[in-house]
Amino acid sequence: MTDIVKEELKRNVKELERCVEKIISYTNTTEEIMKLNFESIRMLVDYCEGLSLEGEPAMERWLTSPRLAKFKENIKHEEV
Repeated sequence: MTDIVKEELKRNVKELERCVEKIISYTNTTEEIMKLNFESIRMLVDYCEGLSLEGEPAMERWLTSPRLAKFKENIKHEEV
């Protein structure tokens, strides 16, 4: 697993944790908001699974080209 994939996976796992923590605070909100939160969790889990199994090809499928290019550029600067 490359450093780019590791950083992306780490960032998305943190976001997953944040989404899960919000479930309790959303208990007094509408059903639609709860559904949206769970849908975002499902999407993040699918993405993280793809990152773990496929690496950068998963990033290329899920991320827009400008965002992926910026992410790779940031990783290069951190390595220097």
